Amino acid sequence: MNDRQVEALLLFVRYPEAGRVKTRLISALGAEGAAALYERMAGEVAARVAKLRRPGLRRVALVEPPERVAAVGEWLGEGFTAVPQADGDLGARLTAAFAAAFDGGARRVVAIGSDCLDLTPELIHEAFDTLGRVEAVVGPALDGGYYLIGLGRAIPAAFAAIPWSSPDTLTATLDRLQGAGASLHLLPRLRDLDTPGDLDALLPRWGALLRPPAQSAQPREGPA
Repeated sequence: MNDRQVEALLLFVRYPEAGRVKTRLISALGAEGAAALYERMAGEVAARVAKLRRPGLRRVALVEPPERVAAVGEWLGEGFTAVPQADGDLGARLTAAFAAAFDGGARRVVAIGSDCLDLTPELIHEAFDTLGRVEAVVGPALDGGYYLIGLGRAIPAAFAAIPWSSPDTLTATLDRLQGAGASLHLLPRLRDLDTPGDLDALLPRWGALLRPPAQSAQPREGPA
């Protein structure tokens, strides 16, 4: 069997509802503007994932909130299987998502968020390919977290007692992986888009995507 037929890509995504996504950007863009930006950004990341040329790759969208699974599935298209995220903190949700993927037969599982525009298809390919040689791949983010984590086996400790959304998230995760005896590969350090400072830093490269379309005159609540 081709190893690529037992790979899973997990995309963590939120329904782009004003006031519930990218809340740290509301001061700069307003609630509607922050939600519209997230919709464009997450749509771009999802489009790249949908075009990945890896035979048999399973693409799963982990959706929050659970009542919006159908709407997000329609938004992202038939290339994804949309399912609700598990209950609990991010660690619990990641643990459940990886466990489901491995229980479903995957041997290489990569999880990404929907807010790193600099995450290229080439880096995702590198993550999967490297999992043929190591047990864990991590893409560090500039804010102290990570934009990608891939595992070649279930390692629940990687998500246990982690200080999420803090400058210590990455360090704690690497400590947990080391403690579990996992061999590790690090991808390049990239910037997530969470704050007005991130927006300013990314505008020179991604301005066409990040700036509101000139023709949009009506506020939006996200995909129907």
